[in-house]
Amino acid sequence: MIALATKDEDRDEMRATLDAALELSFLSSGPHGVYIPNGQAKHEEAANWLRENTELREYKIKATLSRLPSEWPDS
Repeated sequence: MIALATKDEDRDEMRATLDAALELSFLSSGPHGVYIPNGQAKHEEAANWLRENTELREYKIKATLSRLPSEWPDS
């Protein structure tokens, strides 16, 4: 898949980025790509990681991750 999505000079960087992402405990991979499983705990873990490691605002994270508990981020 990486070979289809990147130019030759970008493949190693893309592979390293994907390998690093797959080390995150809330991500899984399958035949259709990388995803966050539907469980509420995984979505909450992903939301907390995004809040701590990106500049995304909480309302954007909450709007994107459908399985978050209504009390997140206070849960």
